[in-house]
Amino acid sequence: MVTDFHAACADAQSFLSGFTDEFLSDVVLRAGESSSFHMTLRKSDGAEAVVALEGVRCLSGGDFHALGGMALIGDIHVTHLPADGAEWPAEAAALMRTFEGLPPLVWLRLAGPLELDVIASIITVYASIPSSAP
Repeated sequence: MVTDFHAACADAQSFLSGFTDEFLSDVVLRAGESSSFHMTLRKSDGAEAVVALEGVRCLSGGDFHALGGMALIGDIHVTHLPADGAEWPAEAAALMRTFEGLPPLVWLRLAGPLELDVIASIITVYASIPSSAP
């Protein structure tokens, strides 16, 4: 059965796949009780997407400082992770411990010069389209 959350993860994957071979320009992490991770993806034509992940359970990444600016996104994946850790891909299961009562989660993975994995409870994608006016 496909849930609304599963469908939202699939929609995010479909939209964000258009940012392959584009750029990661900004990253914001807020730690604490309501942890969140926001990142801005930028296309060469000026279009942007902000990916907001709330309820961050796991964050694993490379050396942001070594990038010296925007990072090229070689590949991007958004994967629905079923409740309780059942049927998770091995790579996601290796990132965090699963347990009974764990809700469905979303796994965002960026590959390229910067490797980034985020597992969270909520994903929201905001898009801006460049104006064609002079």
